[in-house]
Amino acid sequence: GKVVVGLVPGAAAIVEPETNLKIERLNVEKKGEKVAKREVQLDIDNSKGAAVSFLKELDGVSDFQIRTPQGIAAARGTAWRSSGGGSIQVLNGNVTFNSGTGQSITVPAGFSLGGGDGTVTQLSQAELDALVSAINSTPGFSATFDATTGSFTLGTPLGDFTEILEEVNPEEDPPDPDPNPDNDEDDDENPPQPDPPADNDDDDPYSSPPAI
Repeated sequence: GKVVVGLVPGAAAIVEPETNLKIERLNVEKKGEKVAKREVQLDIDNSKGAAVSFLKELDGVSDFQIRTPQGIAAARGTAWRSSGGGSIQVLNGNVTFNSGTGQSITVPAGFSLGGGDGTVTQLSQAELDALVSAINSTPGFSATFDATTGSFTLGTPLGDFTEILEEVNPEEDPPDPDPNPDNDEDDDENPPQPDPPADNDDDDPYSSPPAI
């Protein structure tokens, strides 16, 4: 299923099924309570894999990259989907794609880049609806895209993903407590004591003599 990765403050990704994702670089520098610099590089090394990434605007230095076999997609203050096959679909902001041949292509909001062919085309309403629907089907996320104005709204705060991570990636239930907490080691250290021997009047010197 899907996995939500809370990477650094103001950045997260929804990792789709069948995606081989590697976090290659992750760095955050703060000045007081504010993030002054963030660096993220994710690697998707299989063509079926894909991730939808979200970035909050940052006053400081932001370097967020997704590397695929086709090239590197970089963005800041953006919402977009990047696949291992090299395709990019942008919902907000701009994404710059640098191919392995040195070609640099900018993909604006509402547009997509075909996998490896360098063609930028406008997203159809069906493609937009499918992308927004995929985001909204992830617990904790809500998004809208107005094709008329080209504005994208993410109803999920990017500062704290704790609750979302717990909902999407729940921890396994803890095992039930042992109804018999005493273990075998304790039983070995304190073996059961044998019953005392039964009283024998014949051996008791104070017992009455037998009748004649």
